[in-house]
Amino acid sequence: MRTRNTLFLLFALLVAVPIGAAIYLGTVGLARERAVLVERERTAMARHADAIRDSLKRQLQALARRGERRTLESINRDFLDPASPEAVLGRVDEHVDRVTLERDDPARRERPTDTYGLRRVIYRSPYAFARDPGGAVALEDGYVLKFDVRPSPSLRRTLDAAEDRVASTLALTAVVVGLGLLFGWRAVRAETKLSERKADFVSAVSHELRTPLTSIRMYADMLREGWVDDKRTEQDYFELIAAESERLARLVNNVLDFSRIEKGKKSFDLRIGDPAVVVRETVEMLHPYLKEKGFEVTVEVPETLPACSFDHDALTQILVNLIDNAVKYGREEVRVEALADNGEVVLRVLDRGPGVPASERERIFEAFHRGANEKSGGGSGLGLALVDAYAKAHDGRIEVGDRDGGGAVFALRLPAA
Repeated sequence: MRTRNTLFLLFALLVAVPIGAAIYLGTVGLARERAVLVERERTAMARHADAIRDSLKRQLQALARRGERRTLESINRDFLDPASPEAVLGRVDEHVDRVTLERDDPARRERPTDTYGLRRVIYRSPYAFARDPGGAVALEDGYVLKFDVRPSPSLRRTLDAAEDRVASTLALTAVVVGLGLLFGWRAVRAETKLSERKADFVSAVSHELRTPLTSIRMYADMLREGWVDDKRTEQDYFELIAAESERLARLVNNVLDFSRIEKGKKSFDLRIGDPAVVVRETVEMLHPYLKEKGFEVTVEVPETLPACSFDHDALTQILVNLIDNAVKYGREEVRVEALADNGEVVLRVLDRGPGVPASERERIFEAFHRGANEKSGGGSGLGLALVDAYAKAHDGRIEVGDRDGGGAVFALRLPAA
């Protein structure tokens, strides 16, 4: 558990660093882009304001030269109102809403206001106007030219597009990182479970190897020390030693075959033949083992079955693993059947065990997986995985169901030749 959590935290850290950098760079890039756009807009507004100011200055200078008298209200109406034909604006500019000329009253001075980061432009121009004693208009200090400004619509659209782009990028990055974390967590979890199952497998195999070895050594020691005088008992001991040796060989073969299958090095010698012969040979070979375990075997196999393409050793191994599974999880009786069914040959092994729950029927064929009754049944967790792999190699399939009266039915279906 600690190793899994450490790996996951390391993975999260490795992902968090680049995503944090991406978020930082994205926000910094957005701030820089915004600053550039706002500064460009501010420069454009200042340029327009300068043009309006210079135009008004020229108008006021012309008034002074002609000696015309104008009030502050008339200046605003004739030269600064966009509706006037003489207006220096000519039209409402895209950056300027309204321009007014007012007396500069220090007590009423307004502070610049922000509009999307763009301040109202205020000019306290040295060129204003006043009435001199001779009645002419003179230019002097004391007036302020005010501009009510707004950013152009294109700026707001550009800023919105930039913000949306960064938000979309960050959202997509967050989704990718979230999926990466999820897949990483699942990978670590799967790897941890696989490691745990392999550890259980090593423990189970060690136990499975120890059991036949102990039996072989015990019976061999008894025979060597001359503790058995009865020829019949001596023959039984020899049969038990042979049975345990075969059991040991089957376990070793399972491990070796699984390793070859995982590496893609397992090959099959497929030949056309009668599977009924293999069924009878396998049951006969396992008879001493079944007798030692106290099981009665019922065989219902016709004289001949439709010919199939199969590997003799692989088919034998399938039947051995299914019968061995029935002995581990069943009670007292094993039944082996063979029949032809709609273009297929069906080999069935029936037991009187607890059966296989519907939720377990897919997983029991996974490597290292042992069902809910594994503690009572033992085993390495490879037998049924090999059965499934061998069945697929023969273009067949393995099925599991319930047996009438209790127990499980494992059926191997092979296509007829």
